Amino acid sequence: MTQSTTMALTRSRPKKKRGRDARVELVRLIACLIVLLCHSYPPVIINGEPAFGRVFIACLGADGVGIFWMVIGCFLFSSTYGKTLKRGFTRIFIPLVLASLLGIAMNSLPLPGFVPSDIPAVLNDFLQWRNGVIGMDHLWYLYVNLLVFLFFPVLKWIADGLDRSRVATILFMAATLGFFIVNDLTSNHLAGFSHYLFRAAIPASIEVIWGHILYRNRKHFHGWITAAAALAGFVFLNLARARVQMKHFAADPGDASALYWYSAWGMLASALILIFGLAAIRPRKGAKKAVEAGAESMICAAASYSFLIYIVHFPILRILTSVGFTQSLQNLILKSNGFAFSLLYTLCMEAILFVLSFILSWIVKWLWKGIKMLFQPEKVYG
Repeated sequence: MTQSTTMALTRSRPKKKRGRDARVELVRLIACLIVLLCHSYPPVIINGEPAFGRVFIACLGADGVGIFWMVIGCFLFSSTYGKTLKRGFTRIFIPLVLASLLGIAMNSLPLPGFVPSDIPAVLNDFLQWRNGVIGMDHLWYLYVNLLVFLFFPVLKWIADGLDRSRVATILFMAATLGFFIVNDLTSNHLAGFSHYLFRAAIPASIEVIWGHILYRNRKHFHGWITAAAALAGFVFLNLARARVQMKHFAADPGDASALYWYSAWGMLASALILIFGLAAIRPRKGAKKAVEAGAESMICAAASYSFLIYIVHFPILRILTSVGFTQSLQNLILKSNGFAFSLLYTLCMEAILFVLSFILSWIVKWLWKGIKMLFQPEKVYG
């Protein structure tokens, strides 16, 4: 075989698609579960007073989206701007439009609390790049995600600069964390972070870069000692966070600033969960390798449903609440306002929400695969 023939065959050989990193997929799955936890716990204010146990549960479930931002950072900068925009259109924008249409259709259901959408108002909010569909509040994440993708060139320039200097990396992390801390001390009045437009995209972009930095240094996070320390740190951090939030409530019942993903608490908690995932899974040798590979495949398969679960869980929760299911479950489980019963109810509600969301997500994937088979059978069958 001549050299020219060998080079031609090399050029024509398709690139091997990079497999999923089970460590990051584990973190993605945890983020999905934390989002469900966030929307499952009972009210933290009881008879005008906050309950510490419920505030602690709220802290544990506060940062699912923050973790998602860090997961995005693990891989975002290995792509190009063109591919990022294409991915954003096909995987974020189209689902955003379809989910909005679903919400509009749901609002026509004859259920308590469901009223027909004001279409002109919805379109006006869409033009202002914010969700206007009643009952689909969680779609803010998709709007902000697309903004982060649009910022790709600037974020990659920052990430590349940090990659070239360890000192710059340390200074960036210290400066951003310090800014978040100062903002927390003002109860978010300094920066005014929120879930909309640049007030969300800026803290989201910072957390994306944090995810990139941590993933780039993943070789430093390995073993169950590191994983256990990160998990313990997550719990104790949120215990301290709950105490701070209790003080916020005492000073101002409407101040829940410590419970948001764009707080210093949220950024640190998200970083600890990412470190936990990076450390919890490591390559195995010999007989354990096949078993470990099987477990990692299951994690990746479950995590592949996380985005769809995020999309559909809120409409499912809304229906369960409207028909009185959540109230009935509270009446059945919440024998007292203490931590134990509150946690039991939260876990039961989360499990129900996860199962229903997973089933619906599986059906959506199955239908989508069927549509692809009809129109592009050669891509489905390879």
